[in-house]
Amino acid sequence: MLCGISSDAFDRVQRFSTDWHANGFTGSTVRQITRGMGALDLLNSTILIALFPSLIMLIGSAVLLGWHWPMMGLIIACGSLAYVGLTITLSLRYIAPSASLANSWDSRLGGALADAISCNPVVKGFAAEQRENERLAKVIAKWRRRMRRSWVRGAISGTMQGVTLLALRAAVICYALLLCSRGQATAGDIALVLTSYFVLQGYLRDVGMHVRNVQRSVNDMEELVYIQSQPLDIADCPEAKQIRIMKIASILRKSISTMEMMDCRSSGTSQCR
Repeated sequence: MLCGISSDAFDRVQRFSTDWHANGFTGSTVRQITRGMGALDLLNSTILIALFPSLIMLIGSAVLLGWHWPMMGLIIACGSLAYVGLTITLSLRYIAPSASLANSWDSRLGGALADAISCNPVVKGFAAEQRENERLAKVIAKWRRRMRRSWVRGAISGTMQGVTLLALRAAVICYALLLCSRGQATAGDIALVLTSYFVLQGYLRDVGMHVRNVQRSVNDMEELVYIQSQPLDIADCPEAKQIRIMKIASILRKSISTMEMMDCRSSGTSQCR
């Protein structure tokens, strides 16, 4: 799959117009394609290997506790849904916009570095090393601010998720103690509830991490999807045939031979081929 995506992206980039290539950074395009490939690999691994089994274990634990104590199962189910809903909402509406902007500046930084290094002979020819350093410093400063804002939003989101888990833990423990005080649960039942909740909390944290990984993968693939969806400025006709390079090469060789013969005859030399 990754080989097909990289081949399709390269095939499409090659067919963009000359103006598109002249107005874009080569390093940025390379960074967009490679980052999108890595994001797709992470997305597949997260959904198929990590997220789906975690959701199954999460639902199974809630059903198990609800079978013994329906109200306990309801508390855990509602708390789990609230946690997952909060995680998805924060990822889509709070973290994703800043992550998209940070990725765009990451592509610009990669393009600026690649083009500056590839054009280093020209820079040396004009003794413009200091000017290139100052130009790159501006790009790095902007990139640093965007990346820091994305990281801060991710840290705030993680803190809110942790507070939600603490609130769910307090609700579960309080209800378990209430059942014990009423004589509806023994010490072994309390141990079962606490052990099950600790397992459940671990899977909830995993679900939150997997949701963030999915959001990060989607943000990293945005620019690659944009490349694939961008229309070609000059597209081939559906009935267009492949150019016959060998025939053109033969014509060029004959033309060159004819011109050489004419030059020899005009100069009056005897060494003509």
